[in-house]
Amino acid sequence: MTQVKRRYTTVRDGADWIVTAAFDESRLDSAHWFEAKVDATNEATGEKYKFPPEIRTYKVGEIEHSFRQYVDIDFGGDREAAITHIMGTLFRRVYAYIERGH
Repeated sequence: MTQVKRRYTTVRDGADWIVTAAFDESRLDSAHWFEAKVDATNEATGEKYKFPPEIRTYKVGEIEHSFRQYVDIDFGGDREAAITHIMGTLFRRVYAYIERGH
């Protein structure tokens, strides 16, 4: 599993959250979905953020195309650019969820 960790500091209370997204890069050549497991831990208290299922397991993809085809069509075959784009979107959504508190 590949893990990407980023720190997010909330505006409303200044809490620091370590957000982790983990995905299995070896499955991407055959999978139709990019799937990542997401969690966040409060850096000061160790508390885990209670995400709903749609955030905890983040999925994006198309039933018509495999992830490999998606990369070829939308990113000209640049797999790293596709993963960077998806992870950027994932982290923005997670940060917005944490900031709203719901």
